[in-house]
Amino acid sequence: MEKGLDIGMLTALRDRTHEPEVRELFEFPADLDPEQLGAALEAYRDDLASELYAYEEEGELIGIVGIRTTGDTMEIRHLAVSPPYREMGYGRGQILELIELKKPERIRAEVDEEAAGFY
Repeated sequence: MEKGLDIGMLTALRDRTHEPEVRELFEFPADLDPEQLGAALEAYRDDLASELYAYEEEGELIGIVGIRTTGDTMEIRHLAVSPPYREMGYGRGQILELIELKKPERIRAEVDEEAAGFY
C-alpha cells in the first residue's frame, strides 16, 4: 500500500487491488466477468495514467473511484459506493476531491441510463 498517501478523504489503492474488499466493491458498478475484472484491476495497479482511490471510515471501505488521466482530461472509469452508504454523498464527495486534486479542464464519464442523473 502507498502508506501515507491520503488525498483529502481519499486513499490510493494502487497496491491494494488484490484485497477481497476492494475487488468486491469494484464489482458493484461494473458488469464484468472475472477475466475483465482482473484486467481492470491490473490496469489500476500497473498503468501510471490509471488511478484507483478509496474512501474509508474506521477501516471500512465505503467507496472507490477509478480514473484515467490523459492530458487535461480526467475520465471517471469506475465509481462505487457500498450499498449501505449510497445516497449519502460519498460518490459525489469522491469526485469533488479528485477534481480538487487533479484540476482537470475536462471530465469524461461513460455511464448507463441509471447513473446518468448522478453526473
